[in-house]
Amino acid sequence: MASVWQSVLSAHQRIVDNGDKRTDPWLLIYSPVPVSIIILLYLCVVWAGPRLMKDRQPVDLKVILIIYNFAMVGLSAYMFYEVCLYCFLRGKPTMVEMFRFQHFQFLLLLFPPFFLDIRGCIGGVFFHSVIVWIFISQFLVTSWLSNYSYLCQPVDYSSSPLAIRMAKVCWWFFFSKVIELSDTIFFILRKKSNQLTFLHVYHHATMILNWWAGVKYVAGGQSFFIGLLNTFVHTVMYSYYGLAAIGPHMQKYLWWKRYLTSLQLVQFVLFILYTGQKLLVECDFPTSMNILVFCYCITLIILFSNFYYQSYLNKKKQK
Repeated sequence: MASVWQSVLSAHQRIVDNGDKRTDPWLLIYSPVPVSIIILLYLCVVWAGPRLMKDRQPVDLKVILIIYNFAMVGLSAYMFYEVCLYCFLRGKPTMVEMFRFQHFQFLLLLFPPFFLDIRGCIGGVFFHSVIVWIFISQFLVTSWLSNYSYLCQPVDYSSSPLAIRMAKVCWWFFFSKVIELSDTIFFILRKKSNQLTFLHVYHHATMILNWWAGVKYVAGGQSFFIGLLNTFVHTVMYSYYGLAAIGPHMQKYLWWKRYLTSLQLVQFVLFILYTGQKLLVECDFPTSMNILVFCYCITLIILFSNFYYQSYLNKKKQK
């Protein structure tokens, strides 16, 4: 028993010692113990929550859900902005200053006018999509012009302001996954047990661990691509959830729900292609991390594809 405990302590020490010293002081990063406890507590809530709510009435969370979902839109949009600004526009002071000056206006553009009349809402969503597409196009072109490599971009482990800024964005990616555990709690309180699928629980629990490892060991470098796509997808996704939370009268305008799953699948396929080609070229980026992301995305593609089939294609056949 003592030897087993010593092995555990030794493994823990190796995990701690081999991490990025810049991110060690940050919340939940130094040791895997806190994040492991969070995941364990999360699984306990998933198991016990529906049982505790069995004989209780669903909790009305309409206002909380609207605030929460649009706050997540803002957080995702901010992280998307940070990745683009400090990764794509590095080494271009004039452009950096220009985009920093327009920071507030940029975030406003990501919020469609949800609280106008219905026609305004739909127009706002369209406007939102066009603006985001314009920014993505511009940032991709700028990244190419600034020589940011899509084939191999090692992590900058220096303490330069830009490197630290990028590492902090990675931490926010990780912490946003902790916040997103609230999705599950809201399902439980509203007695939406049908939403507590294996896909939902697996996705939420494992994303925290993956992003913790990312911040602990590779906070920056080519991790930017995953953060870029993921924050964009979450901006769209939480926009949908926020609109849906306004009320049932919005449902007829949310016909694009099924495309959220398609967007998730496209994201994971791009991740596989992106990390897969990293395994074929020499790059000063941990191969183990590329293999981890590659294999993880395969599991997500399988699960999301099954969800899409069961939710849309199979139901259509039954009709």
